[in-house]
Amino acid sequence: MTLEVRTAGAVLLLSGQHVTRIAALPADALTTVDGHTVLILDRTPVRRPEPLALLLTKLTRQEPPGGWAANSPR
Repeated sequence: MTLEVRTAGAVLLLSGQHVTRIAALPADALTTVDGHTVLILDRTPVRRPEPLALLLTKLTRQEPPGGWAANSPR
């Protein structure tokens, strides 16, 4: 599976967030607090376990999609 699918699935299972909310998360929703990776969900920083933190970090460092589909409303 792609990094995007694995990460979204992990956030879905561990955080109980709807897929539409996961897809709308900006890259700056991931931050570090006291040396721990946290994902900010609805203004609440939630500490993420290391395997998920690694997936999230990799995803935020990945180049954004390009081409015609990147600007599609779909």
